[in-house]
Amino acid sequence: MEVVQFTYRVVYLVGGQADGKGHYIGYAGIQPAEIQVAWGFDFSVNGHVPMVFNRGTKADPIAGMQILLNCIVKTPFKETQKSSSFLLDGSGVFKTMN
Repeated sequence: MEVVQFTYRVVYLVGGQADGKGHYIGYAGIQPAEIQVAWGFDFSVNGHVPMVFNRGTKADPIAGMQILLNCIVKTPFKETQKSSSFLLDGSGVFKTMN
């Protein structure tokens, strides 16, 4: 029996520059698209950015970011957790890490 159905989107805006240099991330986030939870189950989800970094050089920086998504399903008797990790950068690279 499927107790949780969770569909989400990773959205981001990349390619920003300062004085014609660099590749910056203007926005990044996770948007829920659809959530269905069976009766008797609690579902929680959170996303956060544990690190930002420069994938380029000091003269021509490329912003990099890791995004983590953590999901928890609970009943009075059991708790299950699952996480996903994503990497994106200012030049448009996007990778699912797991």
